[in-house]
Amino acid sequence: MDEVLTADDKKYIYNLLADEFIQGLGAKYLGKYEQKILSKKILDNIGKSQTWGEVINFIDDFSKTYSFFQPAVSVFKAKINHGTEAQIINKLETYIKSSPAVN
Repeated sequence: MDEVLTADDKKYIYNLLADEFIQGLGAKYLGKYEQKILSKKILDNIGKSQTWGEVINFIDDFSKTYSFFQPAVSVFKAKINHGTEAQIINKLETYIKSSPAVN
């Protein structure tokens, strides 16, 4: 399911990506110019993203060049899967409660 992003979701995404970015800097993966370009791409793409699917596609593609973002992809996918599982469970519970008892 492709859930719409909330302001809190975007804050969570920015914070996680910032952590990954800082780890990449610490490992000396990026020069100054590349840091600036990368920061702008992240801000622009996440800022205009409307759904979790768009975020995952962007970061998944990004992580092919900048592998230090791969853990973020895994975290985002797990978050989506957990949300989808919860929705399925809620729908099943509602269905079971609304179904007549079978003897």
